[in-house]
Amino acid sequence: MLDERACPRGLVRKRAFNCQALHGQDGKSHELCTAAGYYSACEHKALFDFNPVHVMKINEIYNAISGEGATAGRVCTIVRVSGCNLRCSYCDTTYAYDAGIEMSTSVILDHIEMDDVLYTGGEPLYLKDAALNFLKALQVKRKRVFVETNGSIDIRPFTGFAHLVMDIKTPSSKMHKAMLFENIKFLDSMDEIKFVVADKLDYDYANRIVQMHNALSYTKNIYISPAWGNIEFIQELSKWMIADKSNMLLSLQQHKIIWPPEKRGV
Repeated sequence: MLDERACPRGLVRKRAFNCQALHGQDGKSHELCTAAGYYSACEHKALFDFNPVHVMKINEIYNAISGEGATAGRVCTIVRVSGCNLRCSYCDTTYAYDAGIEMSTSVILDHIEMDDVLYTGGEPLYLKDAALNFLKALQVKRKRVFVETNGSIDIRPFTGFAHLVMDIKTPSSKMHKAMLFENIKFLDSMDEIKFVVADKLDYDYANRIVQMHNALSYTKNIYISPAWGNIEFIQELSKWMIADKSNMLLSLQQHKIIWPPEKRGV
């Protein structure tokens, strides 16, 4: 019998299907399992057990071109849950705070058409049990899963089931004191950190956080994303990054370049 608590990374696509599960009884490491991630062939199915009738409140599901970070340019299905524990000043998805429709996990899965899934919100990890259940279901369906989380939720239960994008809030958000910086050391080298910046104070803050928490030793995928709406600020931000010889990456919201910024479902 496998002990899920003893499995620090689970059976995940981003680990190239390598099984790192530990046997709960004898504590010995299991040999690499080339079938891991292929649910029907994997002998460790218990790690992926999920409840198909578990209900979640969903704000919207649609196919789109992802606009930011490592997923930019990917055609994916975006699943946006309702509800968030933060209220950022520059939030561009305030419509997801409350509005939504309750849907079972199996019905949600029926609406997912693409191999790549961006699970976002709101805050998708806020309701831990629902999030874990859904992420396991996506793995069973052999989806490549990306999760956008706001940096205030303990990510440890979720690291084995998705590519994580942690949005660390800056001072202009008014939510920066809610961050759990301990999360940084639990990121995989393929995971991402994002800072949305609105001014020089935000930019300097992002640099301090990266240095203070040695973030680049955990992942090189650290993005600076300018708050939308001011091309002159994007130019200024670019100058600061060049002058600093920054190791961070500039990320623009390209979906707002392709479509009108206020357009939904794209």
